[in-house]
Amino acid sequence: MMTDGHEIESVLAIDEGTITTKAVLVDRVDGVYRFIARGEAPNALAAPERDGLVGFQGALQQVEEITGRMLRQEQAEQPFRAGLPAGGDDLPTPLMPEQPDGHGVDALVASTSLFPPLRVVIAGMISDLSVESARRAVKGTYATIEDTISLNEGGKRWGETRGIEAKLENLCQNPPDAILLVGGVDGGAVSPLTEVSEMLVAVASVVEPSRRPTVIFAGNPEARSAVAEMLADRYEFRAVDNVRPQLQVEILTGVQDELERLYRERGLRRLPGLRVLPDLSAVPLMSAAKAFELVIRFMARHYGLTHGVLGVDLGGANTQVVAVLGEQSYGLVRSNRGSSLGLEDLVAELDIQALQRWLPFAMSPEQAHNQIMNKAIYPLSVPQSREDLLLEQAIAREDLRLALSEMSPQWQGRSQAGADGRLPPLDLIVGSGGVLSHAPNSGQAAMILLDALQPVGLCRLVQDRLGILAALGAMAPLQPLATAQVLEQDGFLELGTVVAPLGITKMGDIALRLKVTYADESVINVEVPYGSLEVIPLPIGQTAVVELYPTRRFDIGWGQRGRSGKINAKGGAVGIIVDARGRPMTFAEDAPSQQQRVQEWLWSVGG
Repeated sequence: MMTDGHEIESVLAIDEGTITTKAVLVDRVDGVYRFIARGEAPNALAAPERDGLVGFQGALQQVEEITGRMLRQEQAEQPFRAGLPAGGDDLPTPLMPEQPDGHGVDALVASTSLFPPLRVVIAGMISDLSVESARRAVKGTYATIEDTISLNEGGKRWGETRGIEAKLENLCQNPPDAILLVGGVDGGAVSPLTEVSEMLVAVASVVEPSRRPTVIFAGNPEARSAVAEMLADRYEFRAVDNVRPQLQVEILTGVQDELERLYRERGLRRLPGLRVLPDLSAVPLMSAAKAFELVIRFMARHYGLTHGVLGVDLGGANTQVVAVLGEQSYGLVRSNRGSSLGLEDLVAELDIQALQRWLPFAMSPEQAHNQIMNKAIYPLSVPQSREDLLLEQAIAREDLRLALSEMSPQWQGRSQAGADGRLPPLDLIVGSGGVLSHAPNSGQAAMILLDALQPVGLCRLVQDRLGILAALGAMAPLQPLATAQVLEQDGFLELGTVVAPLGITKMGDIALRLKVTYADESVINVEVPYGSLEVIPLPIGQTAVVELYPTRRFDIGWGQRGRSGKINAKGGAVGIIVDARGRPMTFAEDAPSQQQRVQEWLWSVGG
C-alpha cells in the first residue's frame, strides 16, 4: 500500500477511548509487519466535555520513550505538558512520512469511543417489522434508542401504554440526535410513510431549528421523494437503503454506516480539539465499535474458520459483542453499559442475586449494592481488595451475560443454537477490555469469558491482552497485510483450548475421559466429573494430541452423544480447560455451597 507515492511501512494507530487514549506503533521488521510498542494515557474526563488531547499527547510520549523514536514534529516547540488539557490547536502534529533516520511514521489511523452515544428515536409503520429491523441496526452502533413511534400505536391514548400523542410530545420536549424513519418493502405503499412524515412536520413546527434532529430515511424507496419534499426543508435529511426491502430480507449496513458518520460528526462538534484528527488519519476516522467489528470479521475470513468467531469487548463505558457465524455476522453495542463510566446505567439492569452466585465469599445484597454505587460515583477508582476485584469481575460476567441474552435471538435457528440463548459452536472466542486485561492472572480472565458465555464443544480462547484490536481494525482498510501479520504474530495472548461437553447427568458422574499425549510423548489420562472444571497443563507455544471419550450422555461438538475423537490442542496461559459444569450451568441451592464451588473453580485456574 502506498500513500502520496510513499510506501507504507510504519503505521501509528490512535484509539481515543472513553477513559484512556492508546497509541500503537506497527512497523515492518525483516519484511514482516510487527507490533513495536504501545502507549496509554488517561483522558481529561473531569472537564465539562471529555477531552482526549491530553491522552493523545501522553500516549505518543510513552511510545517515544519506549522506542527512542520521535513521532511529533518540532518537539522542542511543542513540549508535553503533563496533566494540562490542550487547546483546540494543540493536537501534536505527527512526523510523517517516516524519515531516513527512522523517526516519524508513514501513516496514522484513528478510532474513537470518546464521543457520547447518539440518542435515536425510531419512527415507522409497523412495530414488529421495519421498526424491529431498525432497532437491530441501531443496536450495532454507539447509540441508544430513546423511543419508538409506529402507526399501529394510533389507537393507544393515555392509558397504561404510552400513546402516540405522549411520544410525540416527548419528542418535542426532548429532541434526540436522530430520527430513523422506516417502513414498507420496496415498491410498497407510500401513504403510511407520508402520514408519519406529517407527524414530524408538526414536531418541527414547535422545535427550534437548532435543536431539530437529523432525519435518516431507510424505508420504501418509492416514498423517498415525497418524504424528502415534506421534511428536507425542516430537518437535516439523509436517505439510505431500505432496512426491510422484502419481508424476509433485512439490510442494516446503510443505517449503520449513516449512524457511524453522524456519530463522528456530532462528536467532533462537541470536542473541537479533536477536529484535526480526521485530517491526520490516512483513512476516515471510525468508531472503536466499527473498528472492533472489522477486525473480528477480518479474522473470520483470514483464518477460514469452520464455525465462526465471537468477539467481546468489555469497555469502561460500552459493552460490545460481535459474532461471525459462517457467512453471517451479528453485532450488538450496549452503549453506556460498562465497567466504569457506563456502570450507572448498568446498575439498573443488574440482579444482585445473580452477582452473588459468582462470589467465593458471603456478601449481603446491601453491601454489594453500596460497593457498586461507590464505583459508579468514582468510575476511575481501582479495586482495593480481593473482594472488590471479584465483585468487579462478577459485574463483568452479568454485563456480558445480559449482552448475550439480548443478542442471541439474532442467531436462533442456526444449527445447535439452543432456544435458551445458548451459543452456537465456535472456533474462536476473543476477549478484550480493561476488566480482562487488568485481571491479576490469565485464569481469571478466562473464567469471566467462560462463565458469561458458556461456550459448547471445542474452541480456542484468546485475549486482547494489549488492548490493540480496535487500533488494528482501524488499520485494516489502509494496510490489511499489517493487520493480518500483527494478529498472527503479536495480537493475542493464547489462553487455551476449551472442551465443553453438552449434556446432563448426575453431579459427580463421569462426563468425559481424556488422554493427552505431549510432544515429548509423555501421556496423562484424566476423568472429568459432571459439574466440575478441570485444567490440564499445556503451555503457550506447545501442542498436544488429545483423545476425547465423552460418556453416552454427552456431545463434545461432533453432533452425536458419546462420539469420541482426536484433536490437536493448542496450549495457552491457562492450558486445556475442560468445562463440564453443564449448559446452562447449574448452581448450588444454598449460598455457602455455591461459594465453595466458585472458589474451587478459581483455584483450578490459578485464581
